[in-house]
Amino acid sequence: MTRRFASLSAALVTGILLTGCGSVTIPIPTGDGGSVEVDTNGDGGVTIDGDGGSVSTGSGLPKGFPADEVPVIEGRVTAAVAIKQADGTQGYTFSVVVDGDVASAADKASGLLTDAGYELENSLESPESVVRSLGSDAWLVVITVAAVEQGSGVNYTVATRER
Repeated sequence: MTRRFASLSAALVTGILLTGCGSVTIPIPTGDGGSVEVDTNGDGGVTIDGDGGSVSTGSGLPKGFPADEVPVIEGRVTAAVAIKQADGTQGYTFSVVVDGDVASAADKASGLLTDAGYELENSLESPESVVRSLGSDAWLVVITVAAVEQGSGVNYTVATRER
């Protein structure tokens, strides 16, 4: 396990160091007969693929994000991660910075989802932050909104709905 973690860590560090060098793919053995592949896409993102699934990082909406099924508030995406497991389940998390206060940003983000047929499942609100979970038949979306220096930060956590 430690050797596998060390190999994965080395692959990730190597991938991060090479992201400024254009697109690079590096195959790395895991020590248990399998392998992972680290791919830098040239725009600061890194994808690690293995037998158990994949993880992608970068800016902009995450790789493979279902934008046609999960509407997202307009703004500047500051960080993104996508995870796909071997069984097909998927998860995404990303942050969007928008103008305006926390309540307005939360209402706009959740309004886009309810307009697309999502139902509000839970909500927790304070003067400093808002957390709402909304669901459809296919996706569960949790939005967390808090004040940031440039306006409001809207964090999305999106996961395949268990069937």
